[in-house]
Amino acid sequence: DVRGTAYARQLSLGNTDPTLTAGRFFSLKTFSSTVATQNIFQIENNSSEILTVKNNGAIGIKNANPRVELDVIGTGFVQKVAIGSFTDPANSLGLFHAKSSLSENTSSVLFLIENSARKIFQVDNNGLVQAREFKVNLTNWPDYVFTPTYKLMPLSQVEAFINTFKHLPNVPNAKTVESEVANLGELNKLSFEKIEELTLYLI
Repeated sequence: DVRGTAYARQLSLGNTDPTLTAGRFFSLKTFSSTVATQNIFQIENNSSEILTVKNNGAIGIKNANPRVELDVIGTGFVQKVAIGSFTDPANSLGLFHAKSSLSENTSSVLFLIENSARKIFQVDNNGLVQAREFKVNLTNWPDYVFTPTYKLMPLSQVEAFINTFKHLPNVPNAKTVESEVANLGELNKLSFEKIEELTLYLI
């Protein structure tokens, strides 16, 4: 019982042999009979728990009863997140990288955001993305088709182009779309360009 400052070069607690903890500044070993959910380490202030470590390895931050391996009540900050079956998390890409060990044909949910009423955003293991609505910021919307300077291709040239290349002018072909990442905003803009060109052909 120390009221004041204590100093030690090394601290070994519990069922630990101090002679086997060389190089460790702090070592704690519980007895095998200790209940898995029993606290083995705890830091608290006058009103609440700050850090709790259970005998089963669960850690709670501002949470005396962690429900999983790391249970935090409050705000967490990390510079980079790697989740899933990484051989070496240091090889993860970007600021957030999740890697599933499931096979491609498994449609399990990988990522889910929801509120109290519904699912907001969901990504499945098979690549399916579910959301209520997507909004894309675009520039140069194809109203330029209706400007006097726009050169509308004659229908005879359009026909010749289709017969030769098997797709519409200024639109990527199937091989390009299937082999490369499709830009949904750009494809939507091209679709409206063709709709506006059709309107000009009709009038």
